[in-house]
Amino acid sequence: MYRRYCEKGKKTIYGPGTATSWCLMIPLSTAGVKWLTVQPFILIQILGGIGIFLGIAVFLILLPFAISMKVKSKRFAFDDKGYFEKYER
Repeated sequence: MYRRYCEKGKKTIYGPGTATSWCLMIPLSTAGVKWLTVQPFILIQILGGIGIFLGIAVFLILLPFAISMKVKSKRFAFDDKGYFEKYER
């Protein structure tokens, strides 16, 4: 965020989600990868996990995003730019 908005007056590296990413998601991901490395691999579970991942990616992310882009709903659109309002003038 700093690189994107430094010309517009941003002085810190803070961006919404940064603290969550660094303090929660990275440690949890590291612990998850460590746990996965010590577990035995069972082919049916791996294929099931890939299937679940693809199902989530397609039906819960890509499809709603495509519908949202096509419909351009005013009801669910953000009213303001929140934290970034001061940099997007």
